[in-house]
Amino acid sequence: MLRGSISSICSINYTNLTNLDLSYNQFSGPLPECWTSMSRLSILNLANNHLSGEISEDLGQSNCLFLSLQLQSNHLVGELPSSLRNCQHLTMLDVGGNQLTGNIPAWIGTNLGS
Repeated sequence: MLRGSISSICSINYTNLTNLDLSYNQFSGPLPECWTSMSRLSILNLANNHLSGEISEDLGQSNCLFLSLQLQSNHLVGELPSSLRNCQHLTMLDVGGNQLTGNIPAWIGTNLGS
């Protein structure tokens, strides 16, 4: 049961990391904005923690390689960032169990997974 702020992940060089699963822990606070330093990351699972705040535009950087993005069962708010549209290989997106607002963007059904 890891706990504390997940932002400490930004202080380590993870340029070759492809899969990061930190689900079912007790991380809290906002999602960090350092995803561009993890340029090969394709699977990110931060489900079932206590993360809060908005999902950063940084998550869908222009060279986004995500295949799977699991952020369910946290305390995230706001809308899905439009930058996720850049994740054209994304086939699994789970943000359920949060307090997200707004409509499901039309590009989710047309751009993702094609």
